[in-house]
Amino acid sequence: ARGGYNSMFFLDNQYGWIVIGCEIFFTNNGGDTWQYSNIKEISDRKDILQSVNFFNKNDGIIAGSNRDNGSILRRTTDGGKTWRNITGFKHIYHLNDIYLKTNGEGWVVGESGAILYTKDYGKSWRDLTDGTTSDLTDVDFSDKNNGWAAGGTLSSEWRIGGTILKTNDGGKNWTESYYSLNTFLVCVK
Repeated sequence: ARGGYNSMFFLDNQYGWIVIGCEIFFTNNGGDTWQYSNIKEISDRKDILQSVNFFNKNDGIIAGSNRDNGSILRRTTDGGKTWRNITGFKHIYHLNDIYLKTNGEGWVVGESGAILYTKDYGKSWRDLTDGTTSDLTDVDFSDKNNGWAAGGTLSSEWRIGGTILKTNDGGKNWTESYYSLNTFLVCVK
């Protein structure tokens, strides 16, 4: 595998996926063995996969960026054996994290305040970007209504400030919960 470990997701104690650089691996035996998932679209090794998540054993999403073309968003319906490009949204963002619910809803966050939403297992996506220009690196929900996205704005000195966005309506609307923390935020759990 090329590149560093970026994201790991386990659906249960048996089924899991990991993205490492531009490659994805999956297990169906709790991590005892891992199988390589051939993503045919990645031939030039310019893709950087940032996040992987699944709705169920078959339907999942990977997100990341391409060094030349911006965002990567791909969908599988066969447990990660094959992946198809998702289109229909602005491809200018580098995408960083995914949060999916078993009911088919999901959110992807990325640079320049990108927030994408699906309600049909990733078949179509709607741009919910709310106006923040901060890069968003992580998204998580505590229940069906309350969620947070975290990130910040970087400078050449690596710091300007952190940003926390909050939703209390199931991810339909996002408002800035806190801005100008003295550090860039990487994760919210």
